[in-house]
Amino acid sequence: MNEEMIKKNFERHGFRTRFFAHKEEARDYLVERLSHKGIGFGGSEALSQMGLYEALTRHNAVTWHHRYPARGVRDMANSAKVYITSANAVAEAGQ
Repeated sequence: MNEEMIKKNFERHGFRTRFFAHKEEARDYLVERLSHKGIGFGGSEALSQMGLYEALTRHNAVTWHHRYPARGVRDMANSAKVYITSANAVAEAGQ
């Protein structure tokens, strides 16, 4: 994987990028930057394995419609200031 090429191509499409060697580094990065915000979560096994939901709920209002599928919860998650999900696949071309 050519991280520099991926970074360049994703940024060309308007995305900001960061690469982490370990899931804990990614989790800690997000926890540090997303304090005191309304956050929505999509259905993501990767986020679950990172422990990101539990880490973010310490200082944020987090709505995870996949974990708590009550009526109206999806709308609450989708309208949050920040919405976090994971991609099933990405291409080096930034797609």
